[in-house]
Order: sequence, then C-alpha cells, then structure tokens
Amino acid sequence: IAPNYAIQVRFFTPDTTPPQLVNFTLDMNTGLLNLTFNEVVEPLTLKPAGITFQNSGSFNETQPFQAYRLTAGVPLVNSSAVLTLSLLLASTDVNALTTLTSLGTDVNDTYILVDFGTVNDTNVNPSLPISQGYGLGAVAVIPNTSPPSLWYFDLDLSTNHLTMKFSQAILPDSFNVTSVTILS
Repeated sequence: IAPNYAIQVRFFTPDTTPPQLVNFTLDMNTGLLNLTFNEVVEPLTLKPAGITFQNSGSFNETQPFQAYRLTAGVPLVNSSAVLTLSLLLASTDVNALTTLTSLGTDVNDTYILVDFGTVNDTNVNPSLPISQGYGLGAVAVIPNTSPPSLWYFDLDLSTNHLTMKFSQAILPDSFNVTSVTILS
C-alpha cells in the first residue's frame, strides 16, 4: 500500500506472550551456553543468576543430586533480538561446574531450571520459568576434555608450603604429589 493510502489500525492487540526456553546446549570446554527460545529475546536483559543446572530433571532419580546456580556470564551479542542467545559463562562458574562430576558431562546429566524473568522478549515480556521437577534436558553437551595446566606456583620455604594455581578446577584426590619436581 502506498503511503498516501495507508489505513490506521482499527484494533491493536499488543504482544503479551512471554518467551519460553525450548532447548539448550552446553560446551564445557569453551564455557559456552546456547539458549534457544520460542520467540526472539533481548540478549542484554539476560540475568545469568536466574539459571540453575542440575544433573536430573527432578529429585526422584537414583543418582546423587547435584545442582549449581550461575553467578555471572557475558551474553555474546550480535543483534538486539535473537532466538538463540549465546552466553559465555564466568570462569568461576565453569570451574565450579567442572568439580561436579555427575553434572555437565553429557545430555543424560545436564538439565536446566530458569527463574521467571531471566530474560525479556522485545516487548519486555519476562520469560516463563522452568521450575524444579520439570528440568529441561540439554540437546547437546560437550564435556570438559581440556587438561588443566599449571599457571603459576608459590613456594614458602619457611612454612614448607607450596601453592599451585591451575587453569581450571582440579579434583584434589586426583593430584599426585610425587609427580611434582622443583628445580632450582
């Protein structure tokens, strides 16, 4: 329709439908979480602390229950409105998840819960929650296969104390102290 023939809308119904998370993927090597919604969302409205991972869809599983709530993260923004939102997890969150040996290793032990309003759509409608007992399973999980590397160490000879800083969390029981050699 040409601009001079435009007609004003007779009835207008604004969007009041909240967005809902429909699937997600998690890459534990890169710390990248991809969240796909049923409608476009605004990445910069994402609140990472509204996301919890757990190793089962509900509490009634036979394995020991593990869960972790994110503390931070950075949305990787390439648009103001996206169906799939990519979140780079904070290194502290990746390290904490890595120590949970029954969570985030494959699709069978990676479920997500989302608080109400964790992200908004383009009309500022807050997202629906995914509540305890209804955890959404991952469609793909890449487990952490990157070996830790030693970043630095401090040696205090007056207290005979060695402090080592690694690139990622390590399992203390897996550390073999006899494999450490200090050279001058």
